[in-house]
Amino acid sequence: MTWFRLDDQWLTHPTMQAAGLTGRALWLAGGLHCAQHLTDGRIDKHLVKMLAAQTDVRPSVARRLLELGLWTDEGDHYQMRNYLDYQPSKEHVEAERERWKRNKKRGRSSRVSTEDTTEDTTEDSPENPAESPRPPVPTKGRDGCTEASACTTAASAAAEIVTPAVALIAQRRGVDTRAARKDNPTAWKRSALDGITAEATDALATHPALDARALADLIEPAPAPPPLRPEETTQRAAHAIATKDRTCTRCHGSGNWLDETGDAHECEHP
Repeated sequence: MTWFRLDDQWLTHPTMQAAGLTGRALWLAGGLHCAQHLTDGRIDKHLVKMLAAQTDVRPSVARRLLELGLWTDEGDHYQMRNYLDYQPSKEHVEAERERWKRNKKRGRSSRVSTEDTTEDTTEDSPENPAESPRPPVPTKGRDGCTEASACTTAASAAAEIVTPAVALIAQRRGVDTRAARKDNPTAWKRSALDGITAEATDALATHPALDARALADLIEPAPAPPPLRPEETTQRAAHAIATKDRTCTRCHGSGNWLDETGDAHECEHP
């Protein structure tokens, strides 16, 4: 799983405004495809119909992206302009994945090694068997701490992030709904939550700066919102006119304009 990065001014950028609602939807679908499949911004032409169907737009919308320079025609495929200026390359992502796997394997090896150190430490010292018992070997936690209080504090801090992240991931995966279809829903749900907790704990160890929502997004990205229904589009356009939003004098910033009969149409931002 990879991330597709967007600037916080992406929605209001003049070129994206000119692309219109359907153009932005197809452009975003293309970007997500490139991020998921590590194509470095390449979109094979035969995939456009699939991307258009996923976003409920016409494949011909691709022409608008070409006209605006958001995509370039490379013969058998389209190329997203400046993709690698903002998104990680396939080489970078694969290197990060390999690093994550090595760290995860190293963590497991460390836990096995720790278990092997639980030998009998009460033997007498060979130099003075009557006085000096060997001090116990401190137990090292997963985060590397050796003191019991430090381990407890670190575990508590991690739980404050992992616990809500697990709940959010479970909700996005429909764990409750899927459990209802099992012969033993309680046991199945507990097993599913244990698996999610392990995923979240390992991911947090690799990305310690994440908060609960960012951790959940890393493991199970939030689903895309459903496309607007025709009546919602009309309501949005009417509300923008009523509140005198002048971002665009035709659609008033909503992306849709109303004709004399009250029907909503996508704005091209002339």
